[in-house]
Formats: sequence, structure tokens, C-alpha cells
Amino acid sequence: MDTIPIDDWEGASQYFTFGADSFGVWLFLALAVIAFLTVIVRAITHEGRSYKEIHESNITAPIAMEPEGPPPASEPAAMA
Repeated sequence: MDTIPIDDWEGASQYFTFGADSFGVWLFLALAVIAFLTVIVRAITHEGRSYKEIHESNITAPIAMEPEGPPPASEPAAMA
């Protein structure tokens, strides 16, 4: 199968496989847009499910614990 229209490589300067408005350019553009939209939709869906799960089950953030003992020497004492 001879897919290259050049018989001799001597003197051949350039050969483009995907020129402007070719099927390959549009195919790759469509695949890139589909991949981008898929990621966005999946992220929105995941965030919605996570938000719903957190608010339906009343999950709360962990309680901040007070430090035990004086602060290390590298940290100044908190002003009361």
C-alpha cells in the first residue's frame, strides 16, 4: 500500500499528514473536547454526591484539640 505521493525523497521538503480542515484535526479536537467535558461533568457529579453525603449524615469536622504543655522553644507563647 503506497500512501505517500512522493516517489523519491531527494528534493522532498515537507509532507503534512494532517493539514488544516482535515479529518484528523477535527477528530482530535472532538476527542479533546469530549475528554474535557467528561472530566468536568464527573467532577461536578462527585462534588454533588460528597456534599449530599456530608450534609445527610451530619459529618462534622474533627474537633481541634488544645496543645498539651508549653509551646516548643521555636514557637512564641500565645498571648491571652
